[in-house]
Amino acid sequence: PDRVAAVFAEPVPGPGGVLVPPAEYWPRLRALCDRHGVLLAADEVITGFGRTGRWFACDHWAVVPDLMILGKGMTGGYQTLGAVAMRRHVSERLERRLIPHGFTYSGHPAACAAALACLRIVHAEGLVARAAAAGARLLDGLRRALAPCPQVGEVRGLGLMVAVELVEDRASRTPLPLRARDLDRLERDLRDRGVLAFVDNPVMLAPPLVVTDEEIDHLVEAASAAVRALGERARG
Repeated sequence: PDRVAAVFAEPVPGPGGVLVPPAEYWPRLRALCDRHGVLLAADEVITGFGRTGRWFACDHWAVVPDLMILGKGMTGGYQTLGAVAMRRHVSERLERRLIPHGFTYSGHPAACAAALACLRIVHAEGLVARAAAAGARLLDGLRRALAPCPQVGEVRGLGLMVAVELVEDRASRTPLPLRARDLDRLERDLRDRGVLAFVDNPVMLAPPLVVTDEEIDHLVEAASAAVRALGERARG
């Protein structure tokens, strides 16, 4: 531990497959870092600003990291902007010993204006609570619709981050071997049904925070049909 300065982790890894950790994971990680005097940095670039049904994913476990890496949802994608938030004991240390660095577009006024406008809308329209409700509807709908499909090993998620894991069979949980043409076909099937998704194994769905119940229901129906068709071809 004396050679570790900080631990960096995503509260819910997105590209890794929307891996929702056990409830005790982040509190134990926080306690472990505190015990050894190690900073805890949460990468909330994907999960921050309402995506998981809380303002920040760490809020699900009442954990306050020392640093938080932010982006994406801060501007709703309308402008490129990233930020690092930090607790006072970290910022005070940096104030005493400045680390010279800079970026050409740091503090860009247009990007900052977009962030302020976006965050006002998220707050005024209650989109964080909306993400929690819509995410629960999506997760429940997909689980019920795909329960009969033997090629679906798990449907998991948190808020509006959901993944459908494809397997050879549920007993072994061996990942379903998918060729590039299989993934291309699945992506086309989803697009034909009006759904844009991150198509791999697992298939990841992340609709916008403003999604309606009607759109969630369509997403459940369309995604389930496309995944079932893939399963039928796999059993072939």
